[in-house]
Amino acid sequence: MRDAVAALERYLAVGATGKRTLSIWCERQWCPSNLVYVIALDDDTAFGVLTSSVHRLWAARRGSTLEGRLRYTNTTVFDTFPWPSPDDEQREHIAAAARSVVAERTRACDGRRGLTDVYNLLDDGGFRDLAATHRELDAAVAAAYGWPAHVADDPYEVVPRLMELNADIAAGRRTYAPFGNRGQAATARELPLAYRSD
Repeated sequence: MRDAVAALERYLAVGATGKRTLSIWCERQWCPSNLVYVIALDDDTAFGVLTSSVHRLWAARRGSTLEGRLRYTNTTVFDTFPWPSPDDEQREHIAAAARSVVAERTRACDGRRGLTDVYNLLDDGGFRDLAATHRELDAAVAAAYGWPAHVADDPYEVVPRLMELNADIAAGRRTYAPFGNRGQAATARELPLAYRSD
């Protein structure tokens, strides 16, 4: 894990167990606990995809639970998640929306709240600006998959579409290079990108 993040400016982290799947940015020198999955990616587009409802719905379907809380896992969630193949314009749209989510999260936390409190309040109708940035991000990620925006938060639409995409990738019916800068023909399973810090 340390080798994987050594060349990065920052890395992504996802809690292993919780009410919801949340991705956050971490400083390279931070030492995460064993309750965190470290994802060795540092671009805003990756953050956007992992923060989208598309990924959240996949994690809820493919992960397990512990006492009613979601459990994010490397092998069943991250490794099997079929990433979109955005063009440059779509990639920048996702990245811009992701930066907006981070800015609104920061504003919502305002040094007094943690993300759990913020998202609990968001679930109750609070933080409308943050909710709006999430909708924008979800629409951008849906577009990168070639889907209409309304699909992004519907588990009965998202999960079957992702399962079909996953099957196409596994069978070699679709060219798949989600992390092209790390190897043109690589798949997520071949790349050691997600780590549990035990």
